[in-house]
Amino acid sequence: MLVSLERIGKAQLFFRLECTSEGEAEFVLHSSSAQVAAKKVRYQPGYNWFTLTIPPLFVTDAREHYCLDMGRLKPLRLWQGDVQLVKTQYLAGAKACAVYQNPASYTASVGEQARPTILMIDHQTPTPDKDAGSYAAINEIKLIQSLGFNVKFLPLDLAFSLKYTRSMQAMGVQVCYQPFYTSVNHAVLDGLENIAGVYITRFHVAQQVLPLIRKAMPGLPVIFNNADLHFLRELRGLLSSGAGTMQSVMYAKTAELEVMRQVDAILSYSDAEHAVIASHIHEQEKIFKCPWVLQIKAEVTPFEQRNGIAFLAGFRHLPNVEALIFFAEQVMPLLTENQPNLKLYIYGSHMPEQIAALRSKNIEPVGYVESLDEVYANHRVFVAPLISGAGVKGKVLESMAYGLPTVLSPVAAEGTGLTHGISTMVAKNPSQWADFISELYHNKSLWNRLSGNSQILAAEHYSFEHGQEQMRAVFNFVGIDYK
Repeated sequence: MLVSLERIGKAQLFFRLECTSEGEAEFVLHSSSAQVAAKKVRYQPGYNWFTLTIPPLFVTDAREHYCLDMGRLKPLRLWQGDVQLVKTQYLAGAKACAVYQNPASYTASVGEQARPTILMIDHQTPTPDKDAGSYAAINEIKLIQSLGFNVKFLPLDLAFSLKYTRSMQAMGVQVCYQPFYTSVNHAVLDGLENIAGVYITRFHVAQQVLPLIRKAMPGLPVIFNNADLHFLRELRGLLSSGAGTMQSVMYAKTAELEVMRQVDAILSYSDAEHAVIASHIHEQEKIFKCPWVLQIKAEVTPFEQRNGIAFLAGFRHLPNVEALIFFAEQVMPLLTENQPNLKLYIYGSHMPEQIAALRSKNIEPVGYVESLDEVYANHRVFVAPLISGAGVKGKVLESMAYGLPTVLSPVAAEGTGLTHGISTMVAKNPSQWADFISELYHNKSLWNRLSGNSQILAAEHYSFEHGQEQMRAVFNFVGIDYK
């Protein structure tokens, strides 16, 4: 089967459906120009659809130049029906963006293309199985979609990930990446006049894109999610371990507050951070609690079927490394003095050698696991001994959803709504850590009470429906309304 797309300059670009020696179908991208190499595109029906953004250069008179670039594209997974959609959806009009889908899903979604779009910008594509911030980002996208909006997502690195980009596209998100966008500026400005609002996460991301957005579309509503308050985290790190400098803290403070003054709404996960921001910003009415969504587990593994202590963290975040070193060196010796068989299991992505070297009879560095069930459904106590840091701790909230009782530092408990002795235990020094863990580990009645109360709290404050109302309030405040 030969499908001609269009004559581009002096070259003809087309797909030919061919058969491999193994009998699999492939689309091979060809051109009548000898300068453009053939490109194979594997046919994989497992992907329902994906979004492909075409640079404006492709719809100008300079098409032969872009045809040369097409020959250097990485393989793209396409449905057979996409070939015809290339012809009908894209080439029928001079659009900078075309959605390529299998015909069934395309028919089902035609009506949704008129929905207003929110441009979301972050430093990279979310990796929700590796860090809590990514988990939060995915759920914020789902909340925004549930309010009636399409989402266009721009990672500053413009990187394509077969696993994570494809996953977002399967959610119905248009993702920007190279080579279809050649720069961040290109991605931001492309179709900006059709964007209903912008949602930016992290202050250093906002520093890069906010001036461009304000210059191009001064009245476009901008929502800023601070993720965590960087200058507060840096200040705590400086005070707890001497990490960093006061000059760095003050720079972060000035930069963050400047971004917050320029946006239309500020989202913060933590009530404590909310208070800090409010003490520095005159327009306090534009500060909102950012929703966090949890999936409450209907069945909780019983006390008797659990063992060991669990720690979970992304180890690229230095406060997590600091916390674990403190716990291993100052708390575990106290615990194992009277409980020689008690074991700490360490989970998390990007585990450094410094943590892996802690392996011993009582410490098991496990590393990355795909399923959180291994962490939250098997162990008896979850610990988060953070000394520094800021923002709400996703790993703590997730333990609430699973009904796994926790022992936390004051920093880890911040913003969760958990209360010492009712839904968690809060330890402030090594001896308290050892005492509270031992009590919770052996006291079934206390364990069941904290487990049940933490799940009740999670259901009341972290449901999807509650998150919808929180996000809707933010959108209404900045004037983004869709009915």
